[in-house]
Amino acid sequence: IVYNYAQQCISLYFIYLRYIKYAIEIILRNFLLRNKNTQVIVWRNDNPGFLSFAATGLQVTTAEDLFGSPVPEKDGAYAIGKIPCRFTLSSAATPAVLARMQVRDGVEASWPQRTLAVLPPGSGGVESVLAGRTATGEALEWTGKTFRSGEPESFTVPVPAGSSLVLRKHFLLEGDGQEAEIWVNGNSAGRWDLRRTEKELSGGLREAIFFVDAALLGGKPEAKVEVRYGTKANTASWRALEWRDGSFPLSATGLLHADQNAGPPRFARNMIGGPLRVGEEPFANGIGAFARSLLEVPLNGQFRRFTAKVGVDAVTEGRGTMVFEVYGDGKKLWTSPTMSGLDAPKELTVDVTGINRLRLVVGDAGDGNKFDVANWIEPTLER
Repeated sequence: IVYNYAQQCISLYFIYLRYIKYAIEIILRNFLLRNKNTQVIVWRNDNPGFLSFAATGLQVTTAEDLFGSPVPEKDGAYAIGKIPCRFTLSSAATPAVLARMQVRDGVEASWPQRTLAVLPPGSGGVESVLAGRTATGEALEWTGKTFRSGEPESFTVPVPAGSSLVLRKHFLLEGDGQEAEIWVNGNSAGRWDLRRTEKELSGGLREAIFFVDAALLGGKPEAKVEVRYGTKANTASWRALEWRDGSFPLSATGLLHADQNAGPPRFARNMIGGPLRVGEEPFANGIGAFARSLLEVPLNGQFRRFTAKVGVDAVTEGRGTMVFEVYGDGKKLWTSPTMSGLDAPKELTVDVTGINRLRLVVGDAGDGNKFDVANWIEPTLER
């Protein structure tokens, strides 16, 4: 009797879900038909957050929720939650462009730098499809350009008076990687090393930043950028940001390598998708990893300090043991004691002056990696 009753309840539940699905489809269909322009529907399944279109280069003409109420915008980001929101765009958008939309949690620290321009690959090169997985495991396909060794890529971006410039490049890390000399307004800004450190480490679609000091811009209202490649190279797109002051969250700099035993790392989430938490303390900004893990960031000698907190995520309920290590150009700069799920977060400060590559490693402390859910909390680079 109990079994039959349970079967009936399950059947009724799935009928209920089917009707809910049909109702949502009808609502969204009518929702979209109000406007014939390019539209994007966005909602979140869990906590509220903020959505930014800055990295896409797209302009939002209207933003409203399912019931027609305006979606609030603050500092270029729109508040989103479980109610679907419609964003009408001023121009057509491909899936590859929409994949650059950025979502952050409601309490997550945002990078305050303003986007100056989002650009396609510069002059020269041959159009090519760049496909692979991002550092966080998402499979994407971008249309970009490939360049021969010795072939330059150039473009121009506006720069406000007194501002420094941050160049953020989208590219495919393949083969041995790529490197280039960056020239801005006729001045050498330095070498940009995006080569693969070891052939066994992962490649795929990646993002990386290069810093251009205001002194190199000479007070001019625009920056004429020339990327002189010393190897074969490729570019999917560029994003230029102004910089006046402040630190760089590691999530804003891009990971060149992201290798670990179980799944890809996660930004602002632990490895199972929940909020970052060590003990009773929650954190909004950080990287969730799982031992054994290796994350590597290209610094190009442009930063002087790395700070973070480390700990075992509370989802393990006190279990798990691991060791956190920080390397610069192959040299160990800092290591934690063996940490368990009962330990409080441990703070670290490392001098990275002149360092080309920063590597963050989580080891399993020699007892296997069961329950080894690791958190790099508020990892930050400073100029």
